[in-house]
Amino acid sequence: MDGNWAGQLLSGTYESWSSAAAVQALNVIKPMEAELRYAVKNPFDKIEAERYNIGAGFVLEGSFEGSLQLGGIQHGSYAAYKNVDFGSDGAIGFIARASSGTGGGQIEIRLDSKDGPKVGTLNVEGTGDWNHYIDAVTLLKDDQGAPSTITGVHDVYLVFTKTNDDYLFNLNWIQFTTTDPTETDAYAKLKAGNYDSSEGLSKHAEFGYLDGIHHNAYASYEGIDFGTGAAGITVHVASGNQGGTIEIKLDSLDGPTAGVVQIPALGSWDNWVDIMANIDDTLAVGVHDVYLVFKGANGSDYPLNLEWFTFTTMKGKARDAYKKLEAENYTNGVGFGRETGGGETYLAGMFGPNNPYAMYNYVDFGSESPTQFHVNAASATAGGTIEVRLDSLGGPVIATATVSGTGGWQNFEVSSTDVTTPVTGKHIVFMSFKGGDWLYNFDKFTFGDPAVFTEPAPPTIPEEDDVAPGEVENVQVKRGEGNITLSWDGPYDIDAQKVQITLRSNGQQVGDVIEVNRGIQTAVIQGIEAGKDYSLFIRSIDRSGNVSQGVTIEVTDSPSFSLTVNGKNLENGDALEDYMALSFKIIDTSAIQLAEITIGDKVYTLDPLTKDAIDIDLAGNLGDITATVTTEDRSGNKPQKTIQFRVITSVPSMKQLIARFADSGDVSGALIPQLTNALNQVQHQLDLGRVDHAVKHMQNFTKHLNKEPMGRNVSVQAKTVLNTDANSLLEDWQDDLE
Repeated sequence: MDGNWAGQLLSGTYESWSSAAAVQALNVIKPMEAELRYAVKNPFDKIEAERYNIGAGFVLEGSFEGSLQLGGIQHGSYAAYKNVDFGSDGAIGFIARASSGTGGGQIEIRLDSKDGPKVGTLNVEGTGDWNHYIDAVTLLKDDQGAPSTITGVHDVYLVFTKTNDDYLFNLNWIQFTTTDPTETDAYAKLKAGNYDSSEGLSKHAEFGYLDGIHHNAYASYEGIDFGTGAAGITVHVASGNQGGTIEIKLDSLDGPTAGVVQIPALGSWDNWVDIMANIDDTLAVGVHDVYLVFKGANGSDYPLNLEWFTFTTMKGKARDAYKKLEAENYTNGVGFGRETGGGETYLAGMFGPNNPYAMYNYVDFGSESPTQFHVNAASATAGGTIEVRLDSLGGPVIATATVSGTGGWQNFEVSSTDVTTPVTGKHIVFMSFKGGDWLYNFDKFTFGDPAVFTEPAPPTIPEEDDVAPGEVENVQVKRGEGNITLSWDGPYDIDAQKVQITLRSNGQQVGDVIEVNRGIQTAVIQGIEAGKDYSLFIRSIDRSGNVSQGVTIEVTDSPSFSLTVNGKNLENGDALEDYMALSFKIIDTSAIQLAEITIGDKVYTLDPLTKDAIDIDLAGNLGDITATVTTEDRSGNKPQKTIQFRVITSVPSMKQLIARFADSGDVSGALIPQLTNALNQVQHQLDLGRVDHAVKHMQNFTKHLNKEPMGRNVSVQAKTVLNTDANSLLEDWQDDLE
């Protein structure tokens, strides 16, 4: 649960007051048969990582890019995304937006189960920081290196595996592509040596980076996709000469300049560093050819060597170097936290051996260089130093301030030092916090007059946008005497302001719309009539007035049980694949003392004292099915509900059954690959529209299944189920051919 949403009020307008009360309220709310329904996922749009359906081995946490992410990912963790529709053209590439403070790891892309067929493996490199994100990209290939194309509807399982380190990476979002993302994704590490044209430079024969770069040399890269807009660039360079600049031009050598990267003289061709700069996000939008134009300082040749470059969407925010700059308003950083005391908010918890730093994107130094750097800091130890670098953690040092002990963690004093390297223009500023112990609390800094530290801060005006907030999640509902109690998680958007709840009956609004302000995740609705069914329409609103599409929750007046398939309520007329289990569960054990479901001649009984849930296997039971659910409440009432549905099969369903039977030992040995290969051939022929060829391969499937020598490799139950499914499909296809 998002700790920013907490508390409860019983009517009117809701206000935040206590997260502890929200936790207490959640503990006493009993869920009932009301579940969210999610739309089919489009793989070619960004899928936020936290929108997984099932998963294990990670935590949800905030990301520096403004949303939630999967964090703490370790070897063997996985996340599954259900009902992903790849269409008929399919996907050939995969992108994962990730960061890693270790050496990274890998993502195995599997279909329909955790152990399903692997269609790709993505290597996620270390990015140098848990808050430094890149697009990790790959072409989809199977284990034999053959290209993979994913078509149709699948459940996508991402299985996370280690290369060296226990903790792998953070995952923000994923996306599939219809083209090769390794060549055109602006937010991936683009190898400088993969240019489409060049002049005045060479490529290192062994390692592939650009070297021998002359003044006014260039390299071009066609079809770079910036999406909605790039705001920054990072280049991986070395410079053993005077340094220079890299101009980023769009579409031609005479095209608009989207940005300029200042490359300092780094003193060695072996010292590789990442240098950052801002990009005009009004220019770098959509697809463009990118020209990198290299210029040497004072017209000199060999300004730099370039290994790779990548773009970022993280916008810089102009900071006047000569005004008061609050330390806690950093863009990125590690090794510290925020703390408030003495009327100030500041950076705290810095331990020198952890190499903490903060990055500020960007600081405008104007046309004349400052002469001094001032910080307001406090320390109960001997303190430490603050090292100021430009455009990279390895960039040139322009100032080093010494912060001495002040006798207390909130005894703030001003420390000053000279700016030792002249600096003008706009730069990304890195501050490294150094020392051998706990260092200091860092409140504010300036390159101007330290008198600005005592000036009052201007009021903050929130930025508006036109992006709708996300929906509430994990809605839980309890219907009591005359009331409905509900709770939820989210919405997780930083600018989410309130949630609106509309009560409806027979499609008509009942009462006033309830507004729940940020800080609340539970509500009680009074005036509920017995014997009447209701629905709840819930939507989110952000501070810019954007409204989400909303979700609808059905609240019926019956004892609470659920009948679900893959987490979704089973409704009249639904069709389900026969590999899927039908889950029958008592939700409200305080209201129901007995429940049973009758399917054909079989009766499945639940007693909440001993067993409140059961999974019913429908494998091989094809056709129309009628299920009758009978519940008995504490007063002896026995309402019944009848649901009619259809059990179907398909080639993917049969593959799932074979995987299940292999796990249980019902199918074993050489029969497993024989059956799997036959089904792969069937699916391939169906994809090509050759139903007659598919029939022949399915007949081969049944021959393998029923061979006497293979009898020891398959149980009677598994053989019966697979024969039933195969014969059903053969009958359908042969009817189509007639």
